Amino acid sequence: MQPRDLARDLSIVAIAVAASLLAAGPARAQEQPAPVVSAAPAGPPERAAGFGETGALVFTYQTADPGTGYFLFHKTSGGGSTFQLNPSVDYFLAPSISLGATVMFTHDSGGGNSYGAGVHAGYNLNVNAAPAVGFWPMARFFVIHSPQVTSTEVSIFAPFLWHLVPHFFLGAGPSLQIGLSGGSYTQYGIDFMLGGWI
Repeated sequence: MQPRDLARDLSIVAIAVAASLLAAGPARAQEQPAPVVSAAPAGPPERAAGFGETGALVFTYQTADPGTGYFLFHKTSGGGSTFQLNPSVDYFLAPSISLGATVMFTHDSGGGNSYGAGVHAGYNLNVNAAPAVGFWPMARFFVIHSPQVTSTEVSIFAPFLWHLVPHFFLGAGPSLQIGLSGGSYTQYGIDFMLGGWI
């Protein structure tokens, strides 16, 4: 065999080997399984998501209502006791806009019973930087009947809400109450609420 023939045969073999390697490369790449993409870390809990959306129904109990300002029961040392119920329900009829009502009953061992009702309108603001925090200011009007007098009151309550778990929250914030009839007065302070929603 001539050296020229040997060189030509080696060139053909080298070209054939290179071509087979190039053809096998893409096939090998296709056979490899796709890399596993780890799931993105879960974001903050949903908590406030849904609160304030149209159709949300909210149930609360709060100290900002007229009367004693107690949640349930209070006893004075050497004096009488007071028992108060003041549940509220609110409905979001549009995004962030709520309308609601409160019923009240108070039993004072030294002064008989009083009862009343109120209506309120509120606007919910979610805090984007903290998904579990919101702000729900509301304007309210109450009528209260006691053995001595029937009175009316307007008030503002502006609680910040902390959504502990989905559908349950605690709230606290400033309140202002102004007596219109049956006694003129102005009260202000910090009140709180607890509530849930569906």
